Amino acid sequence: MEPPPLREIFSFFPDLHISERIVMGSTPRVLLRLHIEAVWGVQLPPITQNTVELLREGIQPPWKLYAAEMADEQVAIWRPDVAAP
Repeated sequence: MEPPPLREIFSFFPDLHISERIVMGSTPRVLLRLHIEAVWGVQLPPITQNTVELLREGIQPPWKLYAAEMADEQVAIWRPDVAAP
């Protein structure tokens, strides 16, 4: 027996379908931001540069620096109470 087409599965979860479209059309920087916000519960501005500071509002994580490497680029995300070099 074949599984149902994805269209039928997503018709039961319309919000999942919407978020899947957002994720599938996103850049690596947007996906990184969504990932960090979801895992750590923090708020980030759009990642437009290689060095970013967390927003002061909301939770501050236990780490001072979040370093990521993606698509041959490095991104550094700092807590607002830590001076970036």
